[in-house]
This record gives sequence, structure tokens and C-alpha cells, in this order.
Amino acid sequence: MNRIRWTAGVSALEGERIVQEVVSEQEKEGILKLGEDLFRFKLDPREENGFCSMEAEASGLSGGRFFLAAELPDYREDWFIMIPSVCYDGNRFRMQKIEKYPPVFLEHVFPEDPMHPEIIMKEIPALGDDFNRMITDGSAPLIGIFMPESQQAFFLLLEQDTLLGNNGIELEITQESALKILISMPCVRRRIFTSYRHLDTAPDLTTGKHAELHFQTKFLPAPDIRSFYRCFAQIRNSFPSREPLQNRRAFSHAEKILRNMFEEVRWNEKCKFYTKARNQSRIDAGWVTFPELPALFHEGTPQARLHVLKQLDHFFTQAQLESGFFLTCSLLKEDQILWKTQNDFKDLVRQQSEILFYALRLLHLFELEHVAFPEDWKNKLRKLAGAMQDLWKKNQQFGFILDLHTGSLQVGGSFSGALAPAALVFAAEYFHEESFLHTAEEAAGKFCEELHKRGFTYGGPGDALFSPDSESAFSLLESLVILYEKTRDPEWLCQAEFCADYCSSWVPAVRYKFPAGSTLDQLDTDCRGAVQANLQNQHGAPAPCIGSANALFRLYLYTGRSRHLEMLRDIVHNCVQYLSTENHPIPIVKTNSFVPPGDICEKVYFQDHGNSMGKIPFGSGGWTEIAVLLCITENPGVYFDFEKGVCSVIDHVEADFTPSGLRLKNPFDYPVTLRLWNGRNNTFSSGPVFLPFRGYETVHLEAHGSIQLDKDGKQIR
Repeated sequence: MNRIRWTAGVSALEGERIVQEVVSEQEKEGILKLGEDLFRFKLDPREENGFCSMEAEASGLSGGRFFLAAELPDYREDWFIMIPSVCYDGNRFRMQKIEKYPPVFLEHVFPEDPMHPEIIMKEIPALGDDFNRMITDGSAPLIGIFMPESQQAFFLLLEQDTLLGNNGIELEITQESALKILISMPCVRRRIFTSYRHLDTAPDLTTGKHAELHFQTKFLPAPDIRSFYRCFAQIRNSFPSREPLQNRRAFSHAEKILRNMFEEVRWNEKCKFYTKARNQSRIDAGWVTFPELPALFHEGTPQARLHVLKQLDHFFTQAQLESGFFLTCSLLKEDQILWKTQNDFKDLVRQQSEILFYALRLLHLFELEHVAFPEDWKNKLRKLAGAMQDLWKKNQQFGFILDLHTGSLQVGGSFSGALAPAALVFAAEYFHEESFLHTAEEAAGKFCEELHKRGFTYGGPGDALFSPDSESAFSLLESLVILYEKTRDPEWLCQAEFCADYCSSWVPAVRYKFPAGSTLDQLDTDCRGAVQANLQNQHGAPAPCIGSANALFRLYLYTGRSRHLEMLRDIVHNCVQYLSTENHPIPIVKTNSFVPPGDICEKVYFQDHGNSMGKIPFGSGGWTEIAVLLCITENPGVYFDFEKGVCSVIDHVEADFTPSGLRLKNPFDYPVTLRLWNGRNNTFSSGPVFLPFRGYETVHLEAHGSIQLDKDGKQIR
């Protein structure tokens, strides 16, 4: 490709409108004149150490911005333009001006052929439509472009801000057919979209005001979209420099709080289930409740284990329909337990996948721990697996929205059923029926084809239409890793790595600064590892919705690629910092109150959606406590392998190698229990991993105590 054309400039604004602008030629430094105002610029776009500085030398400009622009010539429509968690393929989708949230599934939203709908979502900024975003909207401050004709990937890596505030990023196709990437200092967006409301104000650029921006550019070989994402995953946290993670709260401490909350707050004896959220007598089986049951049962109190069995008994007795599918919503009304029976376009295929996946995990756990349960539970899950298989055979897709009574699809397309292959692999293993495995492989192959074709997954959440999203991505990753475990076919491992690299685009890679005095600033919160939900909902969340991300750990064990383990560590280590406790309650700004102990808000605003950056808008959204509980119970606190010289600390403890083995230290003034994975001794058994937590060893550390382990992982007395 031809050389990038770099320029610097100054804009004068009135409100959101640019009224005057001056742009430099390609000299490395000089003076820019905007009316009577003078500005000095210096531009050095070296690949590894790019630098741009702007200063008002003699100016009385009120309302302006500095900017750096890079123009890539010979733009082609097949370029894949990506800003992680903000823009995929330029966001060239069918946008709907829908004010209501969540978007209702109105007749006009989907086309005449609802089985093969196009990508439809609520309006957000898109290429060719005045693309203006703040740099912190993305999970990493960079833009990446895959150029198929030259088999190259281009990346521009940036800093979050200058002294003038957070930077902005704009995209435009010029009249000369170049892709123009403009970095505004500070961000001053010029259009209000229905997906967010911003309060940008152009600052005064009077004499002495200045901004300095460091950046990097990279051209890397990328013959296909898979290679592009691999390049991205390898550099996503390389610039700016990475800070070490901080110890905040041990997993066992957080786990105890969460388990108590589920028993004391979320268990409803009348309904015989763990409710969706505090003060709600409601369950939504699959997205967003039910996955917590294996974690609550394993190592749970006798009371918790009894509650899990009661919930399952109620569920299996009341919820299955003749079609084999399960009703997914139950609530208590006037002391009557009601299962919602009408199909109102909210029955996601995803929910049936999650019910089958987590229920089979539970039955496997019961059998390993010699817990009696009715044989009919097996029969009902076998019927559900058969219904899922029939759905695939009839449609050659799992689709998006399902009529539970007839078993027919109402809306096709999407990756809503991305966990279905994993659930069917479990069914093949549990019921000894190879046909379920064949269906799982066919479906996963189709999902992978579409991921390669589009460069993103979509339609995982039920409240974001067909927006590209992280939820379906992490579900597909679980399916691909489980397929590899079952078949040992290296192609599934290759596909899993591609999916994991795509997943990394939804996970913050750098530690953003929050506005001074905001809640997350005062809590010294590290947003790395939060997982952005989808393009429509501009916020990170404490963990994947809903899962433990343990597939990343197993993927690392099978491949040795450290980037998968590093992403897992960011997600799991940092998720507990959002847990509100009695001693450290998290304030809710809008109501001048606090998140109740044991609850976790789903919003991690490193973006400025609704002027909310750094704020906690409310308490629990219902699913976040489940996700965090899964993350800290299904992953090891410390992974170590003496032969490889690898020690990864995921929990909030200290660990380092010594000549005789491994030293573990508890930095807290309370005792902790730590889960360990010794790579020298441990391997997952052959076949799909139903229950990853059963492979961990545990050790106990007293307050501020330390212990030594030998190279076999045995404690040295």
C-alpha cells in the first residue's frame, strides 16, 4: 500500500458545527494560521514512536479542538474496519431508529423472510454516516483494518487522552477514495445518536493551551480475517504500557459473600428457586438464571445443595412442554407460581441451549458425588436434546427466536444458539448417542463459516436485536473447545483460537482513567477484564454474560499461547472488585445510596454513555453475581508449571518460584482458601470437560500467612 498521508490541524466549533478549520501539509513542524490565531504543531509519525504536539502560540479561540489525521489511500469496500467493541466491518448494518429500550421485536424490524434476516440493530455511528466516538468507547484505544487485496492488517494504537481530555476518533471516506482516520484532541462529537447521549464541549484553545499525543502504527501480514484477529490479540495490550494487576479481595472471601447472598436473599422457598435478582420473585431459566446451580451445589452447604435439588424438581416437574423445550420464565403472583406460557417473541434459542448445558453438568456432578435424583430428569433432558437436534435438522440453523410450543423458529439467523454445540456434545457423552455429536459438529462448522465470513458474532443477547456481541462469542468459544476435547480434531482447536482472539476485542486491554471524583475513580477501579456486552449497549460488565471464561484456560493448556491465559487472568482477577460488601459498599450516585452487600452492578462505564463514565447507576441486574461466582469457582487461583517456568496468579495472592518449589503468600488480614492447578501433575481427563473445578487442589492460608509447595505441589512442613 502507498504511504499514509499524515496531517495535523485545528478546528473552530460553534456547538457541534465546525465553522473553520486549518490543516497542515506534511511538513514535520510549523505554524498553522486559523483566522488571526496562530498554532504551532510538530508531527513525527514514526512506526513505533509516533508523536504529535499542538500548541496555541497566539490565540483567543473559544471553542475548538486539535486533531491528528491519517489518510490511507485506495480505500476498498471490502476492507474490514474494526474499533474493538465499537465498530465491526464499519458498522455497515441496517440501522433502526428505535427509542424504546430494550428494542421490541416489531414486525417492521425483520424482513419478509424472517428465517434469513440481515444484520439489524438500533442506530449507532457507522462508516459513511458521520462516525464520531470517544476513544474510551472501545475496549482498546486503537483502530484496526484488514485489507484483503494486500493481505495486510493495519493498526493505529493511541493514548486515551491529552491534557485537554479524552481523545475522539472519527472515520470518513474522502472524495479522493482514501480512508481518513481523525483523532480529535479532545473528543468533540457532532451528532447525537439514539444509542447514547453525550455532553461534549469544545474547550477554549487560547494562548498556551497544548496537547501531546503518542501513538504507534503497524502493518502486519494477514492473509485472512483469522490472521487479522490474531495480530490484534497479540498487540491489543502492548500500547500504552501495561500496569500490574492489584490485589483487592481474595476469591474465597468473595465466594463466601456471594454464596451467603444467594441463600439469604435470592432463595425463595415459596417458588422453590433462586430468583432472578434481589426483591424479585422471578426466574428466567437460561439467560439469565440457572447457570449458578452447579457452582452453588459443588462445595455448597447442605442447605444450598437441598435448594438446588428443590429448584430442579420444580423445574423438571412444571416447565417442560410436549415439544421437549422448556418454559423459561416463572414468577410468584398472589402466592401462585406461574410459568409464562405465551410466546411473545422473547423465547431465545439461547435459553434452551443453556438449560441443556448446565443441567447436564449438574446430573454429571450428582453422579460423581453419588447424589440421588429421579431418573425422569434424564429423560426430560434427553427429550430437550432431541428437540434441539430436530430444530437443527429441520432448519439447518438454530436461529434466534423460538415458538416453544410448536418447536418452530419465528426468527432465524444469529449466533443465539452458539452454546448449543457444547450442550449437544455433553448430550452425546452423557446419553452415549453419537448422533448428537454429529449435529454439534455440523452446527459449529456453520457458526465458524459465518464468523469467517462476517468477522463477528451477533444476536446473543435478547435485548439488542442482531447487534454484534460478546455473549455469543464466549458461548461459541466454549462449544469449540469442548468439541476439541471430545474429538481431538486440531481443526476445532484452530477455530477456537480464532474465536478467542475475536473475544479479546470485547475485553478492555488497557487501564482507562476515570473522571476525577467519579465512583470508579474513587474506588481505584481497573477496568481491564470487564467484558463489553454488544455494540448497542455501551458499557462493560464485570464478567462474560453468563459464564466463567474457563474455556480460555483450557485453550491455553492445549496450545501454550500465553495471550489466552492473560485475557482470562484480566477477566477473572478483576471481576471481584465490583462486588459490594458491608465493609466496602459501592455507592450509587443517582440515588445517593449503596449497592446492597453481595450485589454487583452490571455497568462498568469506561465509556461516557449518558454522561455516566465512572458512575454506578444502580444495583444488581440479576446475572452479574452468577457470572462472578462462576469465574472465581471454575478457574484456578494460581496456575504453575515448574518445567515450563510458568506461574500465573489469577487470585488476589502472591506467588513466586523458589529453589525448592513455590511460595504462596496471603496479603490480607483474613484467611483464604486457594485453588491451584499444577501443570506438572494435572491434566483434564480425555473427553469434554463437564466440571473444570473438580481438577483443582486447594490450600489454606492464614491471615498474612505463607506456605511453601514442593515441585509436586505438596506442602512443605
